[in-house]
Amino acid sequence: SDSSASVVSGDAKAVADTTSIEGITDSSFDIASDLDMAASVQSTLDSSATSTSGIALSSSLIGAQQGIELIEAASGDDAIEVGGIANISVGSSMSAASVAETVGDGTGNRIQGGDGSWSTAIADDHLGLGSGDLGGILGIDVASDASISSSLASSLSADASADAGVAVSNAALNASTGMEDLAVEVGGLGLVSSINQSELDSTASSTTDDASAIGLNELASGILNSNFNFSDVDSVMSAQTISLLDIEASTTTGDAWSSLDSASVGFEGATSSITGAAEITAIASDQGFAESATVAGQSTAMADQSAIGMDGYSINNSSDLQLTALAEVDSTADSSATMV
Repeated sequence: SDSSASVVSGDAKAVADTTSIEGITDSSFDIASDLDMAASVQSTLDSSATSTSGIALSSSLIGAQQGIELIEAASGDDAIEVGGIANISVGSSMSAASVAETVGDGTGNRIQGGDGSWSTAIADDHLGLGSGDLGGILGIDVASDASISSSLASSLSADASADAGVAVSNAALNASTGMEDLAVEVGGLGLVSSINQSELDSTASSTTDDASAIGLNELASGILNSNFNFSDVDSVMSAQTISLLDIEASTTTGDAWSSLDSASVGFEGATSSITGAAEITAIASDQGFAESATVAGQSTAMADQSAIGMDGYSINNSSDLQLTALAEVDSTADSSATMV
């Protein structure tokens, strides 16, 4: 989805909006022998708005995206029932970019917009529910061995610039999950892997007025609210959540504000359990950079981040268990003001 708008003296608005995209939805499967299932979902949004002396608003929105969504079978059984070996693989990527620019040569070129503001540039990227590579309300029942993998990549970029006005840039990922709301029963060996990677960039710059850049990565999880039961106690599980945020705001004579808020979890489930896994790896990595700079105004930079390897899970195994949990936060907030 692509959208662009430009105007010489007035307001320009460009919106790229995708309500939802799903690979396999509202489906159930009953297979007597083996099952090979793969789903790939990709979405890309770009919007750009330019105004010479007015308001430029650029917005890219993805309402929801899911690779595979399962529902209850007609008989009330599990959504996926396999009599033999199951190989389930889901890959998903989401990308949204917004650019808003107002161009002028000083306060003499500014006009008042319809909402009472002066020439303003607003860039907004939003993934309302960038979730669920693989998810559903009911379970997966495999008689023999099972390999289940999920890979989710989300990328957001919002850039707002104003020569003679306010610049506002927002990049928000409300929720991203590799696997969620699953109940998995495997009669043999289980191999489960989930990777969830998010990248957010938000930049705002203004010459004469305020600049505000905000990045929100509200909840990023590798595996969420899911239960796993393996008959073979040598089963292996891995969940990785990697979040990268770069937020920058700069202005010459106005105030600069940059703020990032991010939370990453490897495994998360209030009452979830894993039975029969010999190796469990939970990784949550959250790296953030917030920078604000101004010459003759106030400058504020804020970074609020958290990372949890595993939260809320109960682990049951009759033999040895190798559990690795890594939680890593790299946070930088830099604010500068220089009077000339």
